[in-house]
Amino acid sequence: MRAFEGPRPVEWFYLEMAKALGLPGAGTDGFGPGAHFNTVEDYYLKMAANVAYAGGKPVPDASAEELKLFTDTRNKVLKDTWDEAAWKAAVTAEEWPKVAYVLNRGGRFEGHGGQEYENGYEGDWLKYRYEGMCAFYDPKVGAAKDPMTGKNFDGMATLRQPLRSDGSGYPTHDTPLQFVNWKSRNHGTHRTVNSPWLREVRGSNYIHLNSVDARARGIQTNDKVMVRSATAEVEGVAYVTEGIRPGVVGADAAYGHSGYAAHAYTIDGEQVLPPAEYGHGKAAQAVTPGHEETGFAGPRRAGFSVNDLLADDTVEVPSGVTDPIGGGAAQLDTWVEVTRL
Repeated sequence: MRAFEGPRPVEWFYLEMAKALGLPGAGTDGFGPGAHFNTVEDYYLKMAANVAYAGGKPVPDASAEELKLFTDTRNKVLKDTWDEAAWKAAVTAEEWPKVAYVLNRGGRFEGHGGQEYENGYEGDWLKYRYEGMCAFYDPKVGAAKDPMTGKNFDGMATLRQPLRSDGSGYPTHDTPLQFVNWKSRNHGTHRTVNSPWLREVRGSNYIHLNSVDARARGIQTNDKVMVRSATAEVEGVAYVTEGIRPGVVGADAAYGHSGYAAHAYTIDGEQVLPPAEYGHGKAAQAVTPGHEETGFAGPRRAGFSVNDLLADDTVEVPSGVTDPIGGGAAQLDTWVEVTRL
């Protein structure tokens, strides 16, 4: 159902812009003679038809009972925000029952087959094998040079330990746990912490530890802990879970802001205060990880910044370690120790 009256899917804008510019592939006969692209449904339902006919063996037609279920469900949930005639016009009459079959199931799935792995393997080989070209040597990578050493990169896939720019490894003699980080379910990037609604879902990040590592350190869920890397120390709250493997700890990367209106700052002599806070008292924020039922957003500064823990490189200008070929931050290559406070 629509959350608000008025807004439309962004695909409508793209379609109308393409038609206004006279771009090929849009409008009447956009997909070929008789195959139009005049509505958003024209595009996505053709995609569902591709799924229905993929692999040379199409799915069965939806039965009359199933077609009625398809229509009744959308009439009840989507009401007047969907147009069945427009949906049917997006594909051929022959394709429509198969499209309904796929959409009713949320995709196309193969049966188990009776025996374990029967539909997954042919002997020792995967049944559905990759049919494209595998480039074991990449000439572009082999032609590029490491900016620190001047030597060409190896165009073949290699396995080596993470290194800093001078070729040295990371100091890990007293930091035995590999630290990783990820985007949380409720934040697409670190920038979305500006949304109080998203912070209501989870107001802070936690240190995720496996129970094996937690027991060895006397740590339980909701304990305050210190996370120490070769670069920095941060304080956080422990979350003991089997969702992370032993020897690895990690945290959501969206939290722990020092800027971005998390604190007051001054521009041209005028102080700019953080957004007004609500429900940020200590009692409201005493939340056990996994039990954020209070509904309070928490401040933007809550939690800790995973970037503070990342290893420093050895170049003259202070910076983090990066992948020398792709240039991405080496955000999965930091080693830490976690202790209970």
